[in-house]
Amino acid sequence: MTVSGDTKLLGFAFWIATISATISAIGLGLCAWLLTHRDALPSPASVAGRALIYNYNNTSHAIFVFVLLGLSAALVATAHSLQTANRRESNGQRERSASRGWLIWIKEHPAPTIILTIYTVIMVHESSWFYKEILTWYDDINTKHLLSNFSLRWSFIGETMRNNNYRFFPLSHHDLHILSWLTPYTKVWSLISGLELAITVACASAIVQNSKQGKPAPSLVLIGTLLFLFTSASAYNYFQFIYSERFLTFLIAIYAYQYLCYLQTKRIEHGLYSLLVASYALFFKEPALTLILIPAASIGIAGLLGGIKCYPSWRGLSQKDFFRAYQLELAIGSLLLLFSAAFITLSILPSLYVNAPSYDNHLRFSKFSIDFRVILLLLYSAVRIWQITRKQSRFCLIDSLNLGAIGYALVLFAMVGFSANSYMALPVHLVAVIDILTIWNNWIGPQLTLLCGKQLTSFAGFGIALVVLGIEDRQAYTFRYRANDITQKQRSWYGTYDAMKRIALKTRKKGEPINIIFSKSWFKHSDYLKQIPHDRIVLFDVDNRTHTIISGINQGKNYSPRSGDFFLDIDTGKRIEKYNVDLAPYRQIYQFKPELQNGRIYRHH
Repeated sequence: MTVSGDTKLLGFAFWIATISATISAIGLGLCAWLLTHRDALPSPASVAGRALIYNYNNTSHAIFVFVLLGLSAALVATAHSLQTANRRESNGQRERSASRGWLIWIKEHPAPTIILTIYTVIMVHESSWFYKEILTWYDDINTKHLLSNFSLRWSFIGETMRNNNYRFFPLSHHDLHILSWLTPYTKVWSLISGLELAITVACASAIVQNSKQGKPAPSLVLIGTLLFLFTSASAYNYFQFIYSERFLTFLIAIYAYQYLCYLQTKRIEHGLYSLLVASYALFFKEPALTLILIPAASIGIAGLLGGIKCYPSWRGLSQKDFFRAYQLELAIGSLLLLFSAAFITLSILPSLYVNAPSYDNHLRFSKFSIDFRVILLLLYSAVRIWQITRKQSRFCLIDSLNLGAIGYALVLFAMVGFSANSYMALPVHLVAVIDILTIWNNWIGPQLTLLCGKQLTSFAGFGIALVVLGIEDRQAYTFRYRANDITQKQRSWYGTYDAMKRIALKTRKKGEPINIIFSKSWFKHSDYLKQIPHDRIVLFDVDNRTHTIISGINQGKNYSPRSGDFFLDIDTGKRIEKYNVDLAPYRQIYQFKPELQNGRIYRHH
């Protein structure tokens, strides 16, 4: 008898539900009180009001992080104890280590390994500090000479935990936050992103392989690698790591793989790890709720209807057997209460107090743009529903992931619009690739193997993947377009910044003043420009048409451009014309590339 029949997941479900329901009730009570007693609190615009909301956000999020870490520790400890007990009952037989598992995977899949390696090398080569948000998020790393790595980044906390406009993704970007404690070098961060990418691809391929008995179809992992890597959404997320969908997709892949292992083995430790990953994925992006709850709910419903072999149907099912059989689904369902409790206390309550409009509410239902992969996901889901309802097939984990991905796309559409080419669509692309691999593994690959043999089928799979990528490359906003746009932008920003430094040093040697003027720019709130030798750095405000010294001599005072001044366009580009910035008194002295709209330096006549 093994510990797989244990009901430890039920214990976690009970405590999560109980604590979350209690917090939700308190939070809703406070919301109701706030709506009727707003005058009892200071105005949110006052000094006292700002202090109140600041302290509330810090305290509430600290409690949230503490609770989440406590839940994680309990889940890991329980899973570890179960694994130890299982090894003892199986006469000490050890599972292969993670490192040995990766070595075996690399040996079995040399072509995908080479592609992933080259892809990661390019990611690392192109990485730099010159990403939009990171310019301001990490100023303190550079200004303090790398001496304060192990400290909280208040810019990150402000971005994710102090936006009181009904936004709710408190853990977004905090993977980078933690990485910044270990190393300040973005190339190492890109290396970690490459590892996450490899694990995502490996989990997706393993889900397809393990969902069908027998050997997988030839080139399965190679096809999955090519189709997942070379999409516009992947270029967005892996060639610049500021988007949280990269890490969310990584978590969803692990969640789904652990869930499948649980379904096939009924070992509680897989369920515990699935619950652990799900509890973090929920808080990286609001729509992630659908990717977690819909698969679990659909599996539970299908099981009760007799559609899943490893689950008992509702007929004749006792209450005790129901809780035992569906304990993972109940535990994951309890996360809805955890999400609700956190959303009420961390987002709704402070947003009600501040009385701010909802973030990006003008984008609701604004756009629903799909591509070939999303269409295939929808068609495959429709075929599977037809097969299942006609009892030609049983419901499986991949079907539940399809429902979750469709729900994710619809929630995004309702919140900010959905575009298949956007960085936000990466989790949907993961599920679409799983569908394509399933079609290849279950239908096309086996038939071609019978007709042509394994080797020719391998070449055929590789060729089909290339044809799909070739067709997609002829569409708008492709992987090639997006990757080139991102890399050119980073090179342009860095090259222009470096050129301004060189020009400033030469000007200093001549004994001439160095006054650098810039306008609309991501560098406005960054200390990067202050590292360039200067007498004055001047911001031209396009709204009130004033020049203000933000660093150097007479800081804070107005300024009038004069002969010899520099106008720096690192990233302003087309906004120079849009905001009618007058460059007539200037002549261009540097241009990164003629085809780019930014990356220019001018000097006043």
